[in-house]
Amino acid sequence: MIKENVFLFPLGNKIAIKRSETKDTTDGGIILPDEVKAKKKLSNGVVVAVGKGYKNNQTNEWYPMEVKVGDFVIFNQFQQMEFEIGDEKYLVMGEEDIYGIVKRAKAEYDDQGKFIRYIDE
Repeated sequence: MIKENVFLFPLGNKIAIKRSETKDTTDGGIILPDEVKAKKKLSNGVVVAVGKGYKNNQTNEWYPMEVKVGDFVIFNQFQQMEFEIGDEKYLVMGEEDIYGIVKRAKAEYDDQGKFIRYIDE
């Protein structure tokens, strides 16, 4: 089945993210006031669309994005633009505003249990 809908296609190094829901209570059940939630500097979400990448204006070459659709990312909550399509809210930001991708990985440790490196598969 094919359906027509409205989508965002980010340009250049821009990324569209669906923000993860923020918790209104602590694990112990304490309700967090809006002032406390607003003080959080980092936020997270899932990448839903990515642009083409970075263009080197001297060589006209394009460099691909490091993030991809489906990545769970951490970003500064103050470095994005929020918009809505229908009932859904999304964020748009540059790839440089993302601090990292959260994913499961293997790591190597020495005999004393000291971390050596991540093993990227």
